[in-house]
Amino acid sequence: MNFKPSLPKLLCLSLLLLLFSCSKEEFVDGVFTIHYSGDWDKGGCGWVLQQDTLHWYEPLNLPDQYKQENLELDVVYRQLEETPACSNNKIQGILYLHKIKEL
Repeated sequence: MNFKPSLPKLLCLSLLLLLFSCSKEEFVDGVFTIHYSGDWDKGGCGWVLQQDTLHWYEPLNLPDQYKQENLELDVVYRQLEETPACSNNKIQGILYLHKIKEL
């Protein structure tokens, strides 16, 4: 019996291997407080997430329902490699929010 894999089968197998080999550890859980830091055109950074006194983040995809001052959230997130658009030195990075739960 001579086995000749076809290109579609090889592509499908490669895609499955790639999907299942991705690390699930990219997403982490953390508690954040929401703050409005001011309008962008006035030197603010819009809505930001404060994790503690030293760690502030720019949320990539914060839904409008959570844009409330001092709201505490439990968030499953992934920190992105991109440089924050905000020039404020407090901002540590940009977060992609995967799951959000109000505390």
